[in-house]
Amino acid sequence: MKKHRLPAAVLALAALGFTLGTCEFVIVGILPDIAAGLNVSLAAVGRLVSVFAACYAVGTPLLTALTGRMDRFRLLIGLMLLFLGVNVLSMLAPGVTVLYASRVVAALVSGTLTAVAMLYAKGKDGDPLSPEAWAYVDNFIKNVDGKFLNSSGAVHKGAADGEYTVGLTWEDPAATYVKNGAPVKVVFPKEGAIFPGESVEIIKGAKHMENAKKFVDFMLSQKIQEEAGKTLTVRPLRKGVKLADYMTPQDQIHLFKNYDEGWVAQHKKEIVALWNQHLENSRQ
Repeated sequence: MKKHRLPAAVLALAALGFTLGTCEFVIVGILPDIAAGLNVSLAAVGRLVSVFAACYAVGTPLLTALTGRMDRFRLLIGLMLLFLGVNVLSMLAPGVTVLYASRVVAALVSGTLTAVAMLYAKGKDGDPLSPEAWAYVDNFIKNVDGKFLNSSGAVHKGAADGEYTVGLTWEDPAATYVKNGAPVKVVFPKEGAIFPGESVEIIKGAKHMENAKKFVDFMLSQKIQEEAGKTLTVRPLRKGVKLADYMTPQDQIHLFKNYDEGWVAQHKKEIVALWNQHLENSRQ
């Protein structure tokens, strides 16, 4: 399926690149016509080239960074529509002021579009839905020889009982076995781990809201957080709280910097579907 889709995607991105380049450079050859059409001097419209270049150079890295967490495909489509709109505005501009404004927006959009298109075509750079990311999943499935348990509790129990050499599970239950003296050790992947964090929450519309807020303040207080760090197998929410010796120090855990819990929730169905597909492919 991918072999049929890839050429069309490459052609579309190549066409996009050609369009962006044309937008940037074609204006040089029609500056006299623009000046005559707007009834201004050639010098007045000549600065359109330098203004476009300056906005492109300064705005591209800033906008690319600001939109880095957005869905790449939706961002690409949105920027293309905006790019089309500002170019129509340039074509219909009644005066040089509107033309300058439309070219500034076009420069900002053009640079960001180029960056996003390259990342989208490359499919790497931390994109969890890229082929490279799922190639890692395929290797993981191969390493565990297709052995997936229906109960998460069976994973750490099986490892502690010696049934399995290693198991992939959450830190909390695994650390409990270490705390209780089981002959196991918690090891974090060198590639990176996620730390969504623990939480204490208030039900919307609670009848005793003030008491609920006091309870949250109590749970987040220094004293309770320190007690949690010393006696439990969950990580405190306060920074600098000392952990029990059966817990792995935070500075020894490599965390993914670009993990976005909201994005994962939004794309859950897609991720699960891909996971099931790769799992089924491994069994063929």
